[in-house]
Amino acid sequence: MDTSLAHRELPAATGPRREPSVPRAGLAVAVAVVLAMVVTGAGFLRVPYIAVRPGSVLPVTEHVTVDGAQAYPPESSIAYTTVRQRSLTLLGAFMGWIDDDVDVFPTAVLRGDRSAEENRRYNAQLMDTSKDIAIAVALRHLGYEVTVNTSGTVVRQVEEGSPADGVLERDDVIVAVDGQPLDHTEALRELLQVGGPGAVHALTVERPAGSDQRVEVSLSTVPADDDAGRAIIGIIPEERITGFDLPIDVAIDSGQVGGPSGGLAFTLSVIDVLTPGELGGTTRWRSPARWPSTAPSDRSAAPPRRRSLSAMPDMRCSWCLRRSSKR
Repeated sequence: MDTSLAHRELPAATGPRREPSVPRAGLAVAVAVVLAMVVTGAGFLRVPYIAVRPGSVLPVTEHVTVDGAQAYPPESSIAYTTVRQRSLTLLGAFMGWIDDDVDVFPTAVLRGDRSAEENRRYNAQLMDTSKDIAIAVALRHLGYEVTVNTSGTVVRQVEEGSPADGVLERDDVIVAVDGQPLDHTEALRELLQVGGPGAVHALTVERPAGSDQRVEVSLSTVPADDDAGRAIIGIIPEERITGFDLPIDVAIDSGQVGGPSGGLAFTLSVIDVLTPGELGGTTRWRSPARWPSTAPSDRSAAPPRRRSLSAMPDMRCSWCLRRSSKR
């Protein structure tokens, strides 16, 4: 018996070698897991953007209280619109960018260098000022004597490349120029004209606003673009209103809403409460699914009709919006 076959080597297999294949189901699972991890991470990763979306339509008139004069509570209510702001994650920013009802802004555009808490307090102050001014305007319209108390000039905007750029900051309060105290923006303009364009002035600045800290800075003026003889430093100023002397007590409860808006609705609501009749007509309505839970339940579900105040000389309107100037 020939046993050589038992030790004979067999020829190697020819042709391409086949690697073990990965099951398609396993690959799909791996991809799904990776995508889920990416989406989850995007849902937690904070980005420096803020979403601004439509908020609620809020009533004003029933939140106006008066002490010291006859009130005429109307059945209908003038209202104002709000927007909601929310810090975003990466996923939220993406969803906002593809949503036509949402605007996405860099955080620095809306808050500047303020923290979230500082921005909340800042907007609360703006709302208080808006209500105070609205009450004063309404009372003056009705013939009451109102005294406005101001102190200093607030820097609301600094023009890039101007003398004030890098020296003054937004929300600084200029309380004196060359040692002369300021009470209003016109005083600032007049004091800056001394010496004409090119003159150097010493400004006393309250920083931060509302504190006892004072900073002394020097600025040279430049000619205004529209008037070469007028001296400017490149800011948009605003009078700082410290209070009003009112003949009667009027208060408006705006809840948790902040910001500088709503003044028109506030003014009209105060006028409505202090005068007989219905300034807003007789239609009672609410914005479906958006009216606060504390609103009367018998309000009509019919949405408001947007009507122009300028087209209505008798000032009757169902609801009103808001409004929004360089030195």
